[in-house]
Amino acid sequence: MSEETSIKAMELLCEQAYQLRHDVDNLEEAAKAKREELDNLNSQILLLLEAHGKTSWQTPLASFDIRERTSVKIPRENMDKAALFQWLKDKGIFWQTVGVNSQTLNSLYKNEMESAAHDGREFHIPGLQAPEVFKTITIRKKR
Repeated sequence: MSEETSIKAMELLCEQAYQLRHDVDNLEEAAKAKREELDNLNSQILLLLEAHGKTSWQTPLASFDIRERTSVKIPRENMDKAALFQWLKDKGIFWQTVGVNSQTLNSLYKNEMESAAHDGREFHIPGLQAPEVFKTITIRKKR
C-alpha cells in the first residue's frame, strides 16, 4: 500500500468516524430529551396513583406499579465514617462492605505516580497490580 493510498484511507476513516460521532451525539441528545419526557410522565402517573390511593394500575400495554426503595448516604464527616466502620467491624462484615471508588482510586494512583516520577523514586501501592493502559482516539471538532 502506497503512502498516498494510506493517507486517503486514513482521511476516509477519520471522516467516517467524525460523522458517526456526530450522529451518536445527536441520538444521545434525543434520548436525553425522551428520558426527561418519560420522567415527567412517570411523575404525573405517580401523583395520580397516590391521589387515588392506588399502588398499581393495569393497562392493555403494561402494568404500572409504585416501587419504594430506601437509600442512605455515605457519611462525609470522618467521625461519622469511623462510627460506621466500627459498626461494620463489630458485625464482622467490614471487608465485604467497604470499598474504594474506582475513579477516586485511579485519580490517587495517577497523582502518586506523577509525584514519584517527579521525585525520581520508585512507586507502588500495596495490594494493587500494575495498571492496565488503554489507548483511545479523541475526536474534537475544529474551530
